[in-house]
Amino acid sequence: MGNKNPVLGKDISLEIIDKEICRVIKFTPYAEIVNNKVVTNSGTGPYAFLTIETKKLSRKTELPIFHKDDFRNVFEAFRERKGSQEVLVVWSNKLYKNIVFKMSHLVLPKLIVWLCQKEAYELMTDQKYKPELTGEERFLAEKPIIEWKPEVMS
Repeated sequence: MGNKNPVLGKDISLEIIDKEICRVIKFTPYAEIVNNKVVTNSGTGPYAFLTIETKKLSRKTELPIFHKDDFRNVFEAFRERKGSQEVLVVWSNKLYKNIVFKMSHLVLPKLIVWLCQKEAYELMTDQKYKPELTGEERFLAEKPIIEWKPEVMS
């Protein structure tokens, strides 16, 4: 990868970011979408890495993407992003709709992906940020423009 950021799932437990909102700083794909199919040259490697920041971690961290649906959703979010909009993700292996999905979480997608306006991350994660924004105005400022959520997640 060439950088010195720690890798979630290798250097740091993924459980630390479970259900946490994370801002994606950089999207590094190792796959592409061809004829609406995810294609990669790597048999076992990740489809991409996301460089993320979150309140739970003291520094930027790499989040590998191992599921085709997660890759497709992040890819779409970056394709749709305009100007200063930001991509946020929530990683979890506990937000599945029913017990069958919960038992097979190893093979299921893990990411909810949001395309948001600039500063949505700060608004969502810090109630003291821009305290003048309240009620519906704050809700609309932090509300995702588009959400990609796997069907198996609640």
